[in-house]
Amino acid sequence: MKRKDQNKIIRSYAEALYEAAVAENAVDEVVAQTRDFCNEATAKDKIIAALANPLWSNKDKQQALAEIAMDRNFGAPLTGLLKTMAENGRSAALFDVLKEFEKVYYARSGITPVKVATVMDLSKEQQQRLEKVMQNYVGGKVVINYEICPDILGGLCVEVGGKLIDDTIKGKLKRLELLMKGTM
Repeated sequence: MKRKDQNKIIRSYAEALYEAAVAENAVDEVVAQTRDFCNEATAKDKIIAALANPLWSNKDKQQALAEIAMDRNFGAPLTGLLKTMAENGRSAALFDVLKEFEKVYYARSGITPVKVATVMDLSKEQQQRLEKVMQNYVGGKVVINYEICPDILGGLCVEVGGKLIDDTIKGKLKRLELLMKGTM
């Protein structure tokens, strides 16, 4: 299957999950459940590998996902998604759908996701100041995901709305090197 077609299918499932969550008045609950499930599954690659295994039957995948949903007390929207994807033989794309669901949620809620890379954890005060600056920058709500990257040496690297704001020591040294070489 072409990647474009795969992306359409992923987007369709994500939008269907969002609409089901809205119908159940459980959007925030479903968002929290999908995040927790994705974080745990990423930490335990066995789940992702098992769902992608073509030797494992769709019925077995459906049963396993139903058990996960029951153990975690997932609501009807997320349980329905897990069941439908397993029935349709699309379990391997589950985590792509859940990531896309988060994008749909952000877009429909007017929230801009922001990625921030730092060399060490920011204090609560620094995080609050950065959040205010980013809200002013985008003109609305933001959700900031922090990542620790020791190789940037210091400063911040911010990715927002397809733009990269590199105020890291590593970035400044790279620009200085290019300037000295006369390529800038």
